[in-house]
Amino acid sequence: MTRYAVERRMTVDSERRCDMQGLVELGRQLWEDESGQSTAEYALVILGAAAIAGALIAWAGGTDVIKNFFDKIFSQLMSGLG
Repeated sequence: MTRYAVERRMTVDSERRCDMQGLVELGRQLWEDESGQSTAEYALVILGAAAIAGALIAWAGGTDVIKNFFDKIFSQLMSGLG
């Protein structure tokens, strides 16, 4: 092996080590980064609320609960005004 080949091989090996260290450091930073945590929590809460609302609408759609509720409110408003 020539001197150039030996020096080049040493350079490549040290570059690989540096790249691996940089990759490990990047992984550590990404693992410890919590900047998007609150956004993810809000998204999960909104999805949960939408699921509950969907279940409530599906249940109420099969009954006259909502119609009776609004009829009662409207009749109380009208009796209060007149």
